[in-house]
Amino acid sequence: MPKKFVVALIVMMMSFPAQAKTTIPQEFLTQRAKTQSQRVDPAQEIRNYVKNEQARNKQQKQQAKKQAQPTPKQPAQQPQAPKQQAQQPAPKQQQKQTTAPKAVTKYSPKVNSFLNDARWKPGTPFGGAQRPKLSGWKCRGCMAYAADFVKYVYGKDSPREGTAFTKLSQVRAGDILQVTNAHHWIVVLGRNGNSLETVEGNWTGKVVKENGAYTINGNTLMRNGKRFRTFSNGYHF
Repeated sequence: MPKKFVVALIVMMMSFPAQAKTTIPQEFLTQRAKTQSQRVDPAQEIRNYVKNEQARNKQQKQQAKKQAQPTPKQPAQQPQAPKQQAQQPAPKQQQKQTTAPKAVTKYSPKVNSFLNDARWKPGTPFGGAQRPKLSGWKCRGCMAYAADFVKYVYGKDSPREGTAFTKLSQVRAGDILQVTNAHHWIVVLGRNGNSLETVEGNWTGKVVKENGAYTINGNTLMRNGKRFRTFSNGYHF
């Protein structure tokens, strides 16, 4: 290597700050020796190389520093709660239609109309041979009166078309009662505790309406405080 080049290289390297610490690769020096005849200013070429190396080293350090910086954590995405499906209103359960008897009382218009009709009002003659005046049921006397009541108020031909029951505790307004031992039929107009309001045909040969004459004692039907025949069954409507 020419002495002039070596001296220039040493002078140039001494002129750089100590922190540069740039090392000239042997390949560059070898290549430089081969092409020395083509160089105009060897010292300038070496300075350019060193400058380029320093710039490259600086760039690498900056890139390394940038990579070393922690990446800001992005807030963790909260898992989205699944959308709740709108609750469909529960289908309304259809209430079972019961065939409950009608709550007929003596205050019902049809009952009042029946009692005020000249054919069946209290005091009207209605003996044991009397046939129904409205119903088509083949019967006589008190049965005929009960049949006409059922036809007029409920549209039925016979009391037996109602719902039968056998306990006097079930008696209510609008019922028909049947007793045995000389059969008799009674229309119940109302009930107050164990006291009944009634109307019946063929009682002493006419229509009789009474309040409190018939009472209930357990499953025994009483009349004027005494046991009245034997209760058989009743009919609801």
